[in-house]
Amino acid sequence: MLSGCIGLSHNLDVAKLAMCYNFLYVNFQWGLSRMSYGWSSILFLVMIYLPSCSTVSPKRDKVQKIAIDKRDELPTSLWSPSKREIYAGYYFMIGEYKSLERSWVDANRWYEAAYHLDSNSFLAWKSISSLAQSGRLTDAMYRAKKIILLYPRDMRLRTLYGQLLVRMGMIEEGVRELEKSLVLDPTQTEPYLTLIQVHEYQQKPRKALVVAKDLVEKNPSYSDGWSIIARLYLATKQPSNALYPAKMAYDLMSNDPEKVLVYALALEMNGESRKAVALYEALFRLNPTNNELIARMVRLYNQIGDLEGAVELLKEVSKRSDTGGAGAKVQLAILLWELKRFDQAEKILSDLHKQYPDSDRVTYMAGLGREKVKAFEDAIATYNKIDSASPFYRHAQLRVIGIYRSLGKQEKSLEIINSHIANKRVDPEEFYSLGASIYSDQGKPDNAISLLQQGIDENPDSVGLIFLLAVYYEKSDKKEDCVATLRLVIEKDPRHSSALNYLGYLFAEQGKNLDEAEDLITKALQIKPRDGFYLDSLGWVYYKRKNYRKALEILLQAESVLPTEGVILEHLGDVYKQIRQPQKALDYYRRAVKGRLDDRDRGRVEEKLRDFKNTNAVSS
Repeated sequence: MLSGCIGLSHNLDVAKLAMCYNFLYVNFQWGLSRMSYGWSSILFLVMIYLPSCSTVSPKRDKVQKIAIDKRDELPTSLWSPSKREIYAGYYFMIGEYKSLERSWVDANRWYEAAYHLDSNSFLAWKSISSLAQSGRLTDAMYRAKKIILLYPRDMRLRTLYGQLLVRMGMIEEGVRELEKSLVLDPTQTEPYLTLIQVHEYQQKPRKALVVAKDLVEKNPSYSDGWSIIARLYLATKQPSNALYPAKMAYDLMSNDPEKVLVYALALEMNGESRKAVALYEALFRLNPTNNELIARMVRLYNQIGDLEGAVELLKEVSKRSDTGGAGAKVQLAILLWELKRFDQAEKILSDLHKQYPDSDRVTYMAGLGREKVKAFEDAIATYNKIDSASPFYRHAQLRVIGIYRSLGKQEKSLEIINSHIANKRVDPEEFYSLGASIYSDQGKPDNAISLLQQGIDENPDSVGLIFLLAVYYEKSDKKEDCVATLRLVIEKDPRHSSALNYLGYLFAEQGKNLDEAEDLITKALQIKPRDGFYLDSLGWVYYKRKNYRKALEILLQAESVLPTEGVILEHLGDVYKQIRQPQKALDYYRRAVKGRLDDRDRGRVEEKLRDFKNTNAVSS
């Protein structure tokens, strides 16, 4: 049947397509509801593959429109049960597409349509989940509370309701709902994980341990559960108890850096340094340019105890190593950076570089060490030792450019950038954007624009470079060129949230096309519901419409996300000025001046504060 779905004829009837989707919906619903990764993966593969299949002629958006048109031919109340189920399956699949695109508002609309045609707990869960993802947590919580009454024994819905209560700060009620969910199905993992997080947040590690043990008892092959137990034992100074769960987590998933690190630390804390060394060496082979991975490792060290204790452990491992302990030494250097002990880290990495002069990984780390102690010339020389064929070459060259830039040697930075653009030994796109930024810093926006146009000529599909070109057009006060370029970005990538917001805010600043501005910014917020800058843009649209109450409501939301962003605080001052609350306006202008501002905004805000103080009698 699956192959039959994919092999549909060119003369595709919407009802047939809907039946195909319905087959997928019905057959995969059980797998999804049980959180089965295998079933879910198959479903997503089908969802991704089906619209791109050459045998399916209508494009997805066109098919959606045809389906809606057909649906409206007859009131849904008169549809047969089979037709209702078929179209429910179809709407569900569109909702899944929208979820993949992270268009949560649209996804919620389609899930709701499916639920009204074929009411069941699964579709209710999908609808409420997408509502929560769109940022409407309060609405989602109350909807879940009502739906629970219809499906009191559905573990998915009860888990979701519990999680929403926790997120809204109603901890005790949320815990009760999560515990009820576990009674319904003790094998699901989500309630356990949320309960563990709650107990850790409340600084109750023993309670978290009890829950984690229940989790692995019901799910013995769940590696994250074992890793959590090990981490909790290490955090509560019970290293002997941590060893078994750490090994279980590692055996189940030995390619996960966090599992490797937890097991290595457990071994070391139990006096098994030789075994720990091999694991640190495995971590060392991971890419040290991955800042996110390094941050995760430091966070783990923080979770299991103080960093100073971890430093002493790693020093001991390095001493006992028969092979030099390169992995442990790199870990040690990372921790010393976190503790701001840059000189000690640099000494360790320099010695390691002498020991392994041909290792690009060690060379790169040694360069970082020298850069952090401000030995910039030595750092540049170290980075330049990395061969152009190495995967570390690009990262090293970007750091060299960054050093020259920080030293004010912009021409040298541009010389290196232009060299990389010309020889094409590495992907030049990042170098184009970096070069444009340097030209902008030099007060040469036309040079920045020319360089980006050159990059776009060579990479016409680079949406990133086209968007940057629009930004520099706006900085050069070429508003029409900026608008045209932003429209090109949106044409190439309708989900480019930054372009949607940028164009919307540009219109709002000009006080024109405010309906289109609202539409553009709303689309951006559908993609990133809690983005403070996008909320500020939407608030500014309402301000320009003189709807100050609505503007205030939205701008306060923006402030809650970005409380030190100067322009948001300035806008709030403007609103309070308009609604005749001068003291609040003054407070916000003062906060704006102290907040984060670009140079071109700071002068304007400072002048606005001076003028306001001179013309308003408010307390100082």
